[in-house]
Amino acid sequence: MLKTSLTALLCSLLTAAIQPTLADEKPAKPQASAEAEAAERARDEEAAEKKRRMMEERAQDKRREQERREEELGRMKQELVALREKVQHPETPEEARGELKREIQQLEMRLKQGVGEQTPVKKGQPKPGAKPELPPELREHAERLEMAGRRIKHVRIAAENLMAAEMPDIARELLQRAEGMEREVAVAKEELMRRMHGEHGGPQPGPPEEAEALRNENRKLQNELRELRGLVEKLKTEGGR
Repeated sequence: MLKTSLTALLCSLLTAAIQPTLADEKPAKPQASAEAEAAERARDEEAAEKKRRMMEERAQDKRREQERREEELGRMKQELVALREKVQHPETPEEARGELKREIQQLEMRLKQGVGEQTPVKKGQPKPGAKPELPPELREHAERLEMAGRRIKHVRIAAENLMAAEMPDIARELLQRAEGMEREVAVAKEELMRRMHGEHGGPQPGPPEEAEALRNENRKLQNELRELRGLVEKLKTEGGR
C-alpha cells in the first residue's frame, strides 16, 4: 500500500515537472511557422512588385515608341506638303522638279510604310510594306545601289549649287551625268527585283553573267562618281583663288 502511494506520488511529481516544459515548447512551432509564412509573403510581394514595375516600364517604352512614330509621321507629312508646294512653284527650275518628284515618291512610300507599321497584324503575317529579306548573294548589290542613289542625290545638290553660283554649263553637265547614272541604277534595280521575285514568288538567283553585268554597272557608277568628285574639288579650288 505504501509502495503504491509512493509510486503515485512520484508520477504526480514527474507529471508536474514535465508539463511546464511542454507548455513552453508548444508555442515554438506556431511561431516558426508564422515567421516562414511572413517571409514567403514578403518574397511574393517583392516578386509581384518587380513584375509590376517591369510591365509598367514596358508600357512606357511602347508609349514612347508610339509617340516617336507619330511625331516622325507628322514630320514626314509636313515635309511632303512643302515638297509639293515647291514642285508647283513657278520659280522652281525644271531640272530640280524631277528630283523633287522623286523625293516626293520616296517620302510617300516611307509614309505608307510608317502607317502600315502602326496597323496591328496577326501573328505570323508579314507587316504591310515590310521589305523582303534579301539573300546574301543579292544583299551586297542592293547596298551598292542604295549608296549609288545617295551619291547621285549629292551630285544633283552640287549641280543646284553651281546653278545658283551662275555656273550653268558645269551644272548642266553634272545634271546630265546624274540622269545617265540614274537610268543605269534604275535598270540595275529592275534586274535586282526580277532576281528577287522569280516565277514562284521567291528569291531566285540569277545566272553568273547577270551578276557580272551588275558588278560592271556598279564599277562604272563608281568611276563616274570619282570623276564628278574630282571636278567638284577642282571647282572649289579654282573658286577659292
